[in-house]
Amino acid sequence: MNSRRSNWIDEIDKEINKRVKEKRLGLSDDQTYPLNYQKLEEWINKHHKCDEDIQIFTRYVIGKTKYVSFVEFISKFQQSIMDFLNQFKTIKEKNPNAYWVLYRGWDQNKSNNWLALIMVFFLKLNTSLDMYPTCVSSQEDFTIEQHNFAHFAKDYNDPNAYIVCCDDASYSGFQLTEQLSVKRNFTPTFNLILLVPYITDKASQYILSWLPNCTFYTQERLYTAYELLEKIGFFKRKNVEDIMHFEEKLAKQFKTNSLVLKDCVPVYFDHKIADSVSSFPTIYASGVTAECANDPFSFIERCEPVPLEFSNVGTSKEDKCAPPFYKAYGGGTVKENGEYTSYCKNIVLFFIKEKIIKPYIIHRGKRYRVYGCTKSSKKQNLYVYLNKTSNQRLYLSTLNKKDYKFFVF
Repeated sequence: MNSRRSNWIDEIDKEINKRVKEKRLGLSDDQTYPLNYQKLEEWINKHHKCDEDIQIFTRYVIGKTKYVSFVEFISKFQQSIMDFLNQFKTIKEKNPNAYWVLYRGWDQNKSNNWLALIMVFFLKLNTSLDMYPTCVSSQEDFTIEQHNFAHFAKDYNDPNAYIVCCDDASYSGFQLTEQLSVKRNFTPTFNLILLVPYITDKASQYILSWLPNCTFYTQERLYTAYELLEKIGFFKRKNVEDIMHFEEKLAKQFKTNSLVLKDCVPVYFDHKIADSVSSFPTIYASGVTAECANDPFSFIERCEPVPLEFSNVGTSKEDKCAPPFYKAYGGGTVKENGEYTSYCKNIVLFFIKEKIIKPYIIHRGKRYRVYGCTKSSKKQNLYVYLNKTSNQRLYLSTLNKKDYKFFVF
């Protein structure tokens, strides 16, 4: 076992206690965002003057929106945990050398880490299970930027090893596959376990095509917008070009950056609304209607619509509708002496305009991850580092935010 992970129990206990204190481990009853079906029907009916394509999309895609309450989600996640533990018990009986380790993910603000902590918390509450992991990835593992998972997995590249990773949902499977692939580093002999309560068929097929050593423990299938429209025969008389034009029209009408029907799923959770790559945040978080309806309002209870520039890139600190409470925004203050700090860590800059800010060429709409920042001599201005290994920095005036926005990564 890697020595830096040998004291994982103390580290995890400390992190869990911290999150409990900060209310970032679970949700209370007043932090739920139920779907109001009557308002949803009103929202759909507002599009009665729109063309047939828009009406079909609102009725048969958004009208099929699945709301997952926090209680339901935790129940499904715990069932995935139990399914794996029961299976591992059988594996252990046949192979006494088998062991499992828990990978917390590649970013401590992602749901992977939060769910790994939930899993340990669950095991602590159910001591009779006596199924603790041999090891859990450490805080130090989060600092490995390139091939994070490969860096962790190479210590357990053993046919007896079962590496467990958690996620709340998988829509296309692209992100999980990219993050959990080790082929460019070494040939995997370990067994990869994914606890993902909600997943699409496309995601499971794509992940298995790239990660054949993977086993899923999932509870419910999600349906993409494409699958829902295919069920009613919408694509029978449409070719690929027609579908692309349809997607472009939807993106324009519902004010989103892009829209791929085979990747987007009409679903949202109490703990998160997925970004525009995976779902429809402009509709759910901002209450957007098509331009032909032009009367936005929210059909989600307790949801305070957020500005479009925030909902377009997914969940952020500004969210008032199903905010990702498990994330930590910022953290601490910039030191007066100008030392490199973690004040801006896990923040993304989203630039509204394309411009040149030496030494960087800034592209409109691209997300730039911030690794840290220092305070400039002028009050409230920052030098932001966009590269962890470089001293090059970007000067930003925090008083003028017309050209950029801050988002949580």
